[in-house]
Amino acid sequence: MASPQEQSDVETDVETDVETDVRRSVESDEEPDEEPKVKLPPEIITMIAERIVGQNWNAKEGISDTLRARLVNKNFNKIVSRTAFTALDLDKLDAQVPEIRQETLIWLLEQAVELAKECRKFLAQEDARDLFQDCPFQELCNKDEYGKPVLTPEIYLKDACYLVLLYQGADQARTAIRKPEPLWPEMVNCRLMVAAVAGEEGLVRWLVQNSELERNRLNYKSNMLGSALLAAVLGKRYNIVLGLIRYGADPRDICAWEQEPPLTWAVFRKDVRLVRALLTSPLIDPNQTTSDCDEPLFVACFYGLEDIARLLLQDPRVRPDTESNFSGLTPLGVAIKKNRAGIVRLLIDRKQHINVNRHTPLNECALYAAAGKGRTEIVSYLLKWPDINVNFIPDDPLDRNKLEKVTPLRLAVLNKHQTTATLLLQFSKADPNLTSTPREDSLLLLAAKNGMINVVDTLLHRPGFDVNTTVNSSGYNAVSNAVLGGHASLFHYLLKTYRVDMTIGKLNSPDLLLHVPDGKIMKTLLRHFPERINNRDEIYGETALMRASMSGWFEVIRVLLESRADASLRNKRGKTALELAGGRRKVVDIFNEYGYC
Repeated sequence: MASPQEQSDVETDVETDVETDVRRSVESDEEPDEEPKVKLPPEIITMIAERIVGQNWNAKEGISDTLRARLVNKNFNKIVSRTAFTALDLDKLDAQVPEIRQETLIWLLEQAVELAKECRKFLAQEDARDLFQDCPFQELCNKDEYGKPVLTPEIYLKDACYLVLLYQGADQARTAIRKPEPLWPEMVNCRLMVAAVAGEEGLVRWLVQNSELERNRLNYKSNMLGSALLAAVLGKRYNIVLGLIRYGADPRDICAWEQEPPLTWAVFRKDVRLVRALLTSPLIDPNQTTSDCDEPLFVACFYGLEDIARLLLQDPRVRPDTESNFSGLTPLGVAIKKNRAGIVRLLIDRKQHINVNRHTPLNECALYAAAGKGRTEIVSYLLKWPDINVNFIPDDPLDRNKLEKVTPLRLAVLNKHQTTATLLLQFSKADPNLTSTPREDSLLLLAAKNGMINVVDTLLHRPGFDVNTTVNSSGYNAVSNAVLGGHASLFHYLLKTYRVDMTIGKLNSPDLLLHVPDGKIMKTLLRHFPERINNRDEIYGETALMRASMSGWFEVIRVLLESRADASLRNKRGKTALELAGGRRKVVDIFNEYGYC
């Protein structure tokens, strides 16, 4: 960084040499000079503008927005780059902008590297051939539409800084900005890496084939820029990756920042071609883990990258059933958790080395987890497994994981996943009678309570289940559970399809009507039991109309009033149904319609 005296001189230079031009540029609608243009990062523009405009700077007047958006000419940028950068207070910048954007960090790295005299000499050249004097640069490099080399000194520097940032990460890049002395020599030393990330396929091929130095350094790993192969991966340069692998590049290099190998980087970038290219290497370990100890296949399953998962599973070296050290889940487990049905199918098709009955850290198995979340398509794939444990019940004696100790079938019914439960019922090995304790309700009663018509109908066609006599210890059967759950469609389906005995269990209870929350069910029951319309419960002396008023069952209130329920009756506390409504506007309006207000 500059000394205090140098900093003062810089401030003076900037204010006297540039302030007038900047003000004119901001206030004028004229286009800047027709020179190559650059756009400075917003954080830097703001700090520079504070220094240049001085006392009259006021971000609220819109000058800030203008400066952020406006392209400035190269001459202006040159002055700013040489003077304002050395005057920037990096500690202040860190404090003001703790999460500096990638674009800004690259710009800061460029300015730091340009402090080197040799770098400035290089930037004064027309193209980057000075770094490639041992090869026919003009013939090999990529050209623009005018036939000029794309790899200019500015592009070389920018790509090198980009590689430093990707390889080392933001924190190390900030450190390098403060101590930039080693950067330029290493960037010169790593021309193969920079050419690779820049996509200069011709240069890379020539260097590896014809330069003994570069061929011997093919797997050289720079502490600042990584290896050539990793650089090609980070730049998504598919052909260069393939070429480097053919010449023996080692794909097991680790990225310093995230501690991730090239294959994982390719997976994260969702690049199927890169993954395919890397898998062609006999040296690659396709199970090499990330910093979170996750293998590439696990990452692909987590993010739902089906094409990449398919590609990895085609490689016999890939282990498809390894648990993640971070989450404890296998690729199959995470695919189920994230509802990646297509990937589950791919894993199931890879029958060898997959254990679908493996317990997760939560003591689940794959089928239990899928059924509990209603993943019907995934359940259908799992049921194709020859030795699937369809009647698995979690063994968690201390109840650490708070799991329902039930079968996948019963769990699907508990969670109201009707399609999943129906599919499981069609599987011959699924036992609908299996429960963890004998006191639990029959699966039929549970399905009726949840209004699951298809499940109830399927069970009633099986031996051992009856619409009337399958009851629990409290006297509830499938019909009474449908009534109390307010499931009108199921209730009427049972009445229409089966011989329902309305005198059994809770259906014969004198206070049944007090617990009916659905108007259509109430209307049907009143046809069967008209004499019960004003029946009371023994404890509070409440009628069905009172209970409906308190509960806000509007359609039930209408049906009862239409059926001439006595609205004048009072409970044991002396309250009528209308008084028990608690002032609910809609309830009052309904009573008013029938002339009770």
